[in-house]
Amino acid sequence: MKKALVLFSVFFLMMGLVGNAFAGEFKACLHTNYYALTDPIYKDVYGSGGMMFGGSLSYDFLKKFELRAEYNYFQKTGKMTFIKEDVTLTLTPIILGVRFHILDKNVSPYIGAGLGILLYKEKLPERLEQVSEKTISYHFEGGSYLNLTQKLFIDLNIRYALAPTQPFNEKIRLGGLRAGIGIGYTF
Repeated sequence: MKKALVLFSVFFLMMGLVGNAFAGEFKACLHTNYYALTDPIYKDVYGSGGMMFGGSLSYDFLKKFELRAEYNYFQKTGKMTFIKEDVTLTLTPIILGVRFHILDKNVSPYIGAGLGILLYKEKLPERLEQVSEKTISYHFEGGSYLNLTQKLFIDLNIRYALAPTQPFNEKIRLGGLRAGIGIGYTF
């Protein structure tokens, strides 16, 4: 949690310093996505994926770049492979990223990248050891803003995330492919 606070502090400090030098805009966005896990172990237990919900706050600077802070939430219930008892996976990515706007029109495509902290928890039957840890995540993305009005926009996005971890000395990849839509407001 300390790392997340440090990352957010650096992000907002950067926004303050950059904000004084360049007059930019802030964007707030709520989004819903389909998140497909890539690790075959998790696919066997939880299926191919599920819905992820989140929000972001960003700051445009130099007319082509956007600094972003993002919070997401994903929860999926599955069945253990042999004994078929219920298990629940919760992922909470907290992300800092940057997007580069290719065009600045009503349809504004972008590419981006970021890093963050992925908090993950697996709720298992009580007789088993519970998992509640964190790992560093990275992502690469592409998408487009569709401006509905001067202030209101839609964000279409596709992202590939990498989030390797090793609980119980077993390598697991909690990353995957995420595709979704958001609605936001520029102020």
